[in-house]
Amino acid sequence: MIFALAFVSLFAMSNEQSVDNKPDAIKQRVVLGVVEFPPLVMKDTTTLKCHGDIIDAISALLTKFNYEVRVECAPPARLFERVRTGVVDLTINVKGTRALDDNVIFLDKPVVFLSTLLVSNKKRLNEKSVAAVRGYDFLGMRKELLEEGYTFFDMANASETIQLFEMHRTAHLLTYEAPYMFYVANNGSTVSELLVSQRRNIPSFLAVSKTSDQKDSLITNLEQAMMDISSYSILDFYKKNNFAIED
Repeated sequence: MIFALAFVSLFAMSNEQSVDNKPDAIKQRVVLGVVEFPPLVMKDTTTLKCHGDIIDAISALLTKFNYEVRVECAPPARLFERVRTGVVDLTINVKGTRALDDNVIFLDKPVVFLSTLLVSNKKRLNEKSVAAVRGYDFLGMRKELLEEGYTFFDMANASETIQLFEMHRTAHLLTYEAPYMFYVANNGSTVSELLVSQRRNIPSFLAVSKTSDQKDSLITNLEQAMMDISSYSILDFYKKNNFAIED
């Protein structure tokens, strides 16, 4: 679930140059696309730039191979289109998102594990209105609810979706656990009685755009890096190492 970037590499390294972070090496620019996903990806309200542990971990990983990382923070639907056209080189997402899967190559090592939540207002269980993020399939849960006759009210990001539910504009909320728990911890909830169903341990992965100019080098370098990551996820590995770049 889950994480975006804009203009793809315009710098090429000659075959004689190494990728060991030497000061005189020419850096290859890559665009990492992310979506706002509190608390893992936070958006600054002043600069509108994104920051957070996920960005730090992937940037540390890419820096090992002398990439200059540019981060683009966009709503999911816009991000998926920029990945499709190769403007964004790589992003982070779960498998099973129809708007993304055919346009990327997933790496094997999970970035982080996520949980989906269906949060319902107990006083409105007979209603079939659902708030969700536009472009997210939630591993088939959107399709299941649509087939059961639910109506979706789609918003641009997780924060806006949760706010819609908390404003009592919908009876249900389909979301990921991390941003929902972050929101409630910081703002509380206006819904007095909740029913929550949950699916746990959904892996999200690095996804390289099939049309990226950097596709081949990114896949080769990232697959090599994955072999050295002993933790069950990339984020866990870098958090244990305090986001340090190991030689």
